[in-house]
Amino acid sequence: MIMTTTLSTLSAVEREKLIADKFYCSLAQSSNDYAQLVKSGWVNHRYSHPQMLELYRQSIDSHPIAERRAGEAINILFTTGSFAPLHLGHIEMLQRARQVLYEAGIKVDKVIVSASHDQYVLYKNESTRHWPIERRIERIRELIKDEAGFSLDRWESQICEAPVNFTDVLCYLETYFLRCGFARVNLYYVFGSDNIEFARCFNFPQFVGRYGGVCVQRSQAFIDSATRSKMGTNIFFTQNLLYPHLSSTWVRNHG
Repeated sequence: MIMTTTLSTLSAVEREKLIADKFYCSLAQSSNDYAQLVKSGWVNHRYSHPQMLELYRQSIDSHPIAERRAGEAINILFTTGSFAPLHLGHIEMLQRARQVLYEAGIKVDKVIVSASHDQYVLYKNESTRHWPIERRIERIRELIKDEAGFSLDRWESQICEAPVNFTDVLCYLETYFLRCGFARVNLYYVFGSDNIEFARCFNFPQFVGRYGGVCVQRSQAFIDSATRSKMGTNIFFTQNLLYPHLSSTWVRNHG
């Protein structure tokens, strides 16, 4: 059981969600610290665990199966975020992440961009009000159209009625591609070094070879060697070289 003096105050619904999420549950078991869960991205969203399972089912049942690849494995690189707006630094971040995995012997088959729900984006930064999801999606499509293997997924932003965790997006993608007939779905989450705590969700031996993270160094959040040494073999590091200082805030302010 994960219940401790720190986590025992959770509601029954949130406790159920936490136990059902194998990534955050593992983190809770190891840290016994709710504050650490929040630092690692945990959002107590509106969906109960049964509701989330039903949302997966309904979404996938209504989603055309684009390909059927029985018996094969697939490596998916994905990222979530406000992307208000997506910019060339984000594109480079995904390119660098794909390259570092290739150098580690992992050939990425698909790169998926998932924009966050409007409610989350506005809560995070009110200045993004001029970048509703329709405009953010238009921008994403424009920037990824010439990137081989890149695609946009709208489940998080337009199918869900409220913000969800990035691990929910991971589980949705895994469920969908298993439904396509893939025998194994390996997923790697890309995040900036300002969100290094997200890596803790994957930093467990049972996830090596199946799930992992790629941390992309950003100029405002340096990751030292001591921090890197605490990460497992399924956490990879790279850096933006062409656009290390570019941010969505700068793009919003300068057009």
